[in-house]
Amino acid sequence: MWSVGHEQLPAEFEPHYFAGIQRLPNGNTVVANYAGKPQFFEVTPKHKVVWQVDDPKLSAVAGHLILDVEGEPLR
Repeated sequence: MWSVGHEQLPAEFEPHYFAGIQRLPNGNTVVANYAGKPQFFEVTPKHKVVWQVDDPKLSAVAGHLILDVEGEPLR
């Protein structure tokens, strides 16, 4: 079973409570990190971070939904 947590993320990440997790058709996963840093990030199945959003104006995110994704939705 695949998972992601503190052990698989870069040292500067501060995972707190994953409030939203979305698997993309390409196999990557987008995570909303409630009250942690960064607040949003995308990670590959091999735990490589593709992008991240760390904005001090965002204090506590409650989730996310990415709608504009190429490929067939995963069910």
